[in-house]
Amino acid sequence: MRITDSAGGCWPTPLQELLLKATLLKTDEALQAWREWFGQDGLDRLDSGSYRLLPMTCRNLQRLGYQDPVLMRLRGVNRRAWCENHLLFRRVAPVLAMFHKAGISTLLLKGAALTLLHYRDFGLRPMQDLDILVPEERALDAASLLEGQGWSRNTLPAVSLGKFFLSYRHSADFTRQTQERVDLHWHVLFRACYREADQPFWEASVPVEFDGNSTRALCATDQLLHSCVHGVTWDYVPPLRWVVDACCVLESSPVDWQRLLRIAAICRVIPPLRDALRYLVDTVGAPVPNEVIQKLQSTPVTPMEQLEYQFYLKELGSPGVGQTVRALYPQYQRAMRGKGLLQRIAGIPLFLQHYWGLKKPGDTISRAFDYGTKRMRLLWSGKRLGTEVSSF
Repeated sequence: MRITDSAGGCWPTPLQELLLKATLLKTDEALQAWREWFGQDGLDRLDSGSYRLLPMTCRNLQRLGYQDPVLMRLRGVNRRAWCENHLLFRRVAPVLAMFHKAGISTLLLKGAALTLLHYRDFGLRPMQDLDILVPEERALDAASLLEGQGWSRNTLPAVSLGKFFLSYRHSADFTRQTQERVDLHWHVLFRACYREADQPFWEASVPVEFDGNSTRALCATDQLLHSCVHGVTWDYVPPLRWVVDACCVLESSPVDWQRLLRIAAICRVIPPLRDALRYLVDTVGAPVPNEVIQKLQSTPVTPMEQLEYQFYLKELGSPGVGQTVRALYPQYQRAMRGKGLLQRIAGIPLFLQHYWGLKKPGDTISRAFDYGTKRMRLLWSGKRLGTEVSSF
């Protein structure tokens, strides 16, 4: 078993879908999918996203009575995940205690919350960090506490962590020693970076115990929304785990579908939720009511929302200036929410500073000039090449 490099992606490939079906289906179709995946050298073509599914795959195959020596290798992945998750919880638990001592409320997101409330097994969902949500008004205090304990910020380290940063980003990644990584969130969704969007999540959150610390987690409905919206985006690590996360929530807890629709509309995340739920139904037969799919499909979406959504479905690479501006404009609007005209105009270089990770807003002028010059050279080179080819 070896993990190969992946080109990244958004939606699962046909080979990855076979592994998803082997992991999630409850009939002999899962065994058929597994044999087909294994027969296509799945273990030798294993990308990091697929590797994360293997503990759940192992459990499902065992439930279906599958017997093969290869299960020993899958059990090894399960045992490794169990040990590493316990170690991560133990090493990062003091962060929660530190926040609580400072009077900062906390809410667990992603892997930790899913493990405790939905997977209910430390060996089923490998994770590399602990995602902690704090109220936006206490985010700077939380970051300061982390830095005071030797944690370093990896997200846009050249940019000062101030109020604009909080309105532009939804989280920041901090690391200290090996296997000590915390993703500090002040917004639940990266597509909804404004304070009002998070209040419903806090109000409906549920209590959970984390290594001796009392904290909170998203309710099942909000967890489903978060898994889907966060998962449907391009990533260097193929985003497969969201499919298993969503199905695990659906299997373990009741979902308030009306609330799901209402929160999606408030946070303006209809497109990713619509496509994610449709994918779950079509691929693994997830129990999503048809009327929910129909409601999402009939809900109006603005051209800007659709454009921004499409922007996140593919690798950015080097998009043109026009494409970048159109796609990031909704993000800029959220960052400038409630500001006057002059503040909005003055905020453009500040926004670009954060987008490009520059030290100060003034650096955006030289960056834009360099970018424009490079584009002009590329265009000129293309024209010259076209002329030479046609002349030949």
